[in-house]
Amino acid sequence: WLGGQDLVPLDGGGFAPIPSEWLERHGHRVADLLAARDAERALPRYALPTLAALCEELDLPAPPAVNAVQSLLDVFAGDTLPAAALPSDFSGELRPYQQTGVDWLCALRSARVGAVLADDMGLGKTVQALCALSGRTLVVCPTSVLPTWLAEIRRFRPQIRFASYHGAGRALDADVDVTITTYALLRIEQKRLAAVDWDTVILDEAQMIKNHDSQVARAAHRLRAAFRVTLSGPPVENRLEELWSQFHFTNPGLLGERAQFQKRYARPIARQEPGAAERLAEKIRPFLLRRWKEDVEPDL
Repeated sequence: WLGGQDLVPLDGGGFAPIPSEWLERHGHRVADLLAARDAERALPRYALPTLAALCEELDLPAPPAVNAVQSLLDVFAGDTLPAAALPSDFSGELRPYQQTGVDWLCALRSARVGAVLADDMGLGKTVQALCALSGRTLVVCPTSVLPTWLAEIRRFRPQIRFASYHGAGRALDADVDVTITTYALLRIEQKRLAAVDWDTVILDEAQMIKNHDSQVARAAHRLRAAFRVTLSGPPVENRLEELWSQFHFTNPGLLGERAQFQKRYARPIARQEPGAAERLAEKIRPFLLRRWKEDVEPDL
């Protein structure tokens, strides 16, 4: 169907007509679900909203697995977020839009799916992330930003045990809550960092992994974590593949493999095919939050 064919060969010989009319209505969701399957042909949690939407379109009951992310479905269907309790050691005051960001991050963390927080520069992505991290956490950031993370932890989460994994005498400390390292060291120490089962991994200035073929992007994708977050300004600077690389980290498989993404989204959008951009926006909407300064000007 995606290739424009009318017939499909059957295993036992002969051909059968492709249900083109049905696929025109539902085929893109089916293709998304097929592309999202893992090596065991099972659907990851972040694909379950797509499955729920397809079941609703077909007036069929959703499989029991969808119940696992029902709270996430309810959140984004009603455009409301359950209020998240701030950490007991939080020292400071959040602006309303920052509290919304924390609520959103915690909702995705509870649903065990990844998040791309792409607020404009200066809107406090670091403090929002600090309020939503859970368990043993790894933060990866540019070298120039590492002192900022250390200062923000001291300011907003003073009781957190933290350490920088940086410098000649660096060593991983399993007893600290937050380990902060740089992209340069992630590339050099990828084997050691990928051997740890982190609870949370945060990539700050995540445009650093926009080139999927780079060594640092490949090292980032090797990291293991229950909750994966990228902090970024514009999630796309030049090519849609940059967006794919971030989601390949936070929710691998959500947008399919890179070749599938190019075929099903990037090229059709470049050709301005009707509905292509809308399908991509719908796909990533639950997992991406971006506010511009003008959006939150009253809070500022």
